[in-house]
Amino acid sequence: MAFLPAIAVALLVHTTIISQSTRSSLSMSSTAATDASAYNDYVSAAVEISQAHFSPLTQTLSFVRSVRDIDSNKRRKYLYSLPNNAEHFLPPTELNDRIKIRVPSPSGDKVAVFVTHDSDPQLQHLEIWTCGGQFLEQRILLPKKLHGNVIADTAGGFGRSVWNPSETAIVYAAERVAPKTCSFFADPEEETNDENKQSADTVRGGENTIGLGKTESWGEKYSKQSALLDLFVVHTVTRQIGRIENVPTDGDRSTTLGDYTLGQAIWSPDGDSVVYVAWDAGGGQQMPRRLGLTYCMQRPSQLCRSRVGRLLQRLSGSNYQKSVDDQTCTDEPYQVLSPDVRVARSPRFSPTHDDGLHTLIFLSARRPFDSHLGCFGLDAMIWKNGEPIIEGCYSVVPQVWKPDSDAGDTVAGLPFPGLFTVELPETCFLSPFLLLATTQWGSCQKLVRISIADKSIILVNAGSELDSNTLLAIASDGSAFIASTASNSPHCLFRVPESSLRSESAIDASHAVVLPQVLPCSASRFSVVNKLPNLGFTLDVHKLEDVPVFPGTDQELTVQSILLMPNKNQFPNPPVIVVPHGGPHSASSTAYLPSNAFLCEYGGYALLLVNYRGSVGFGQASVEALPSRCGDMDLKDIIAATDQLKESGIVDTERIGICGGSHGGFLTAHATSQYPDYFKAAAMRNPVVNIASMVTSTDIPDWCYYETLGTPYHWNEYRPPTKEELVAMYDCSPVKHVGAVKTPTLIALGLSDLRVPPSQGMEWYHSLRSKGVPTKLLTYDDDDHAIGGVVSEADHWINIKQWFDQYLK
Repeated sequence: MAFLPAIAVALLVHTTIISQSTRSSLSMSSTAATDASAYNDYVSAAVEISQAHFSPLTQTLSFVRSVRDIDSNKRRKYLYSLPNNAEHFLPPTELNDRIKIRVPSPSGDKVAVFVTHDSDPQLQHLEIWTCGGQFLEQRILLPKKLHGNVIADTAGGFGRSVWNPSETAIVYAAERVAPKTCSFFADPEEETNDENKQSADTVRGGENTIGLGKTESWGEKYSKQSALLDLFVVHTVTRQIGRIENVPTDGDRSTTLGDYTLGQAIWSPDGDSVVYVAWDAGGGQQMPRRLGLTYCMQRPSQLCRSRVGRLLQRLSGSNYQKSVDDQTCTDEPYQVLSPDVRVARSPRFSPTHDDGLHTLIFLSARRPFDSHLGCFGLDAMIWKNGEPIIEGCYSVVPQVWKPDSDAGDTVAGLPFPGLFTVELPETCFLSPFLLLATTQWGSCQKLVRISIADKSIILVNAGSELDSNTLLAIASDGSAFIASTASNSPHCLFRVPESSLRSESAIDASHAVVLPQVLPCSASRFSVVNKLPNLGFTLDVHKLEDVPVFPGTDQELTVQSILLMPNKNQFPNPPVIVVPHGGPHSASSTAYLPSNAFLCEYGGYALLLVNYRGSVGFGQASVEALPSRCGDMDLKDIIAATDQLKESGIVDTERIGICGGSHGGFLTAHATSQYPDYFKAAAMRNPVVNIASMVTSTDIPDWCYYETLGTPYHWNEYRPPTKEELVAMYDCSPVKHVGAVKTPTLIALGLSDLRVPPSQGMEWYHSLRSKGVPTKLLTYDDDDHAIGGVVSEADHWINIKQWFDQYLK
């Protein structure tokens, strides 16, 4: 080289750099393509089921499966049907985007389908299909002037539409029509559309006023939905629609501030009443500022009953038109069925008893909890001759403070921890006195059989002990369709016979019929997916033996971790990714998650999912141990669980990363700042890093107060924090320790997040970048807290895998 002319040396060096760069680029491109193909496999295998129903008429199980379509950046929905004793599902039928929700009638003879119009999404119709859903009998227009969007919130939210017992009427929740507004400069003569014409009650200049042209929402997830929901009844014979008016209200419909939000409605057995949940939206003086509702089950709510017999009589007339002066046909005032309960939700009626009575059950919090999720009780009251016996309301399953070691059944060594669920299954009764319910039981989601007669609770186990189970539907013969899933098994469906479900001891699926496989559904044209994924990684649940000591707390509280280990022949001595869940009052479960399978089996990482103290599914004492100790107790539990794994000798103790979202991101930031040499790489999604700067900008300021200070939030007032409270919030925050961080950190942010403002992650990113710590920022403009957009979800998980590859391998 010394003898070559300078220009030749320069050219040779330049050529060498280009060659190396090209090889590196091709290698990265190849890796990215392989990662994308693998991710496609794991998301395509996911079986996410909703709206399950068993038709007594056709003896067919049906459900809707949600499938990711990465190419179109949306979720597509398919209707699956399995006739009785069939060896395979019928070919699935795609439900187009216009279909909001399908509601089969109890007999299976009719199906109600709420649809939107192609050219105008605000124009809604109700289709009534008869003859087992084969014959489109009629289409009913839902007038815009009557209400806004029909609610189809099936996952523990405001509920969905329900047929009455005679299958002639449907009750549903819909957005309240906001007051009519116009610009100060609007010219009445220019309005040619009747819908836009000004009237005497049009508020001129009110377009941008909260409560008039603008509305205060229920925060994250519900930002585009009106906060006030009314209940409506549509008579499917006469096609008439009416609003239920005898409901909780502050009486002022000239504004969307205040009042109550209504949902989760069901019919009474005689079809003369509707039972529903009423959330205080300001009308009861408990919510001067509407706080975020999603994932927050402690918001004040009441269970109410409204008679609708006279409303049904009016709707059954062919020319229904309510007169303003006609008060003689108004139904009686509503009743509060849960006067002594701060939170009541998910009402369900039992089948008819032998003596003609019925039982109304619902989830309740007689002992209020201030955490966003806690242990519910199950209450019941007798319904006699169409009337509730409110004074006789009794507790069937009490809220469990701490699991009782003498209580009987256990899962991974943990006795029954109480009911940790947000809703009861839509069809949950096996008989007038027996029902099935789903609960978080430690690190698993399990089914329990509950007797409202003797109050006994028996575990129903479909699959292995560590599988997570969900009830799909109950058949007319009393058998139950149950979905079973595990971290290394996308799904298995069982039909458990009635005889097994009536056992007096723990119920397993040894006599169950295993139903046909639900096959993968390709999420992208990018690659061909495997027909039956062979997930070769292992799943186990470990108990933390030496729980860190905190004065004033119960040292017998259980801490568990889910350990996922890749194939040891392919990945001996693997690196570890510690995964703290969000919440903090939620839990990691053994259910299948595509991201976990992607990182573990394909990425070759051991995953340690820690259910620290504060997690749900371990009794209410565990939940309430954490507030005022956030960033300390939960962090020490995570470190102790990781230390215990390191001592096992089955993982590489020098290659440990950490990955968490929301509160899990909060703990990731704490872990890398308080233990700067422990973790070699980190990834966080929408993390909380500075509670003091978040408290006045989040949709859940109560979280900031309760988790930091440990004191109840005052529902009937809204005030900014005091100086002392701000100091406490700062001291609890990871940002206090940010100067110590040296761990390479990837941050993913949904820029439409109302729960944890994106500025939180930005604070951490700019702090690390200014210190020279390797960091990478991913931003997703249209995603909220969950980063649940199909493309965004795929992009950030592949980025996370590649980040750990760079620093842990």
